[in-house]
Parts: sequence; structure tokens; C-alpha cells
Amino acid sequence: MAAYAYVAYALVGDLPSLSSLAAFSVTTSSLLFVILYFVHSTLNLGAKKAALYFVVAGVLSYLLEFMAINTGIFGTYVYTADLSPFIGEIPLFIPLL
Repeated sequence: MAAYAYVAYALVGDLPSLSSLAAFSVTTSSLLFVILYFVHSTLNLGAKKAALYFVVAGVLSYLLEFMAINTGIFGTYVYTADLSPFIGEIPLFIPLL
């Protein structure tokens, strides 16, 4: 159900008359996605396992992204301020997504 809610939100946010609203920004969209993931995981795994997975996955993702940016293993790229807030060189939501 959470996936359907997110897809509906994303489709509505693509409408030209709504796409410029803050409620459909990349940051808001990412936050909603993370919240829906955590609620879904908590319902299926329990709060303790969901939180543990969330932390482990976030830390590993951050480390891999940090390595990729600093070594150029996947090519040279940078993140723009549009994806703020940042933790170091990486936008907060990148490891969580």
C-alpha cells in the first residue's frame, strides 16, 4: 500500500501546475519515501529490526557513495545544492534512498 501511495504522490507531483510547489520538491519527495519505507519495515519486521536495518543500510550506503565520489570509480560527478541538506559531500537522502 505504501508503494501505491508514493507512486500516486509522484504522479500528482509531475503535473505542471503542481510540480513547482515545495510539497513536491526533491527533498519532500525523498523524505516521504524514507518515512513510508520505515513505516512499512516496522510493520513487517518490528521496530528494532527495522531501525537496525535502516542504520546499517544508511551507513554502508554513505561509505560507498563517499568512496565513489572521492575515487571516481563510477566517473566524476558532484551533487548540487538542490539536493541539500548535506552530510559532508553527500546529500542526506542519497544514502537513505
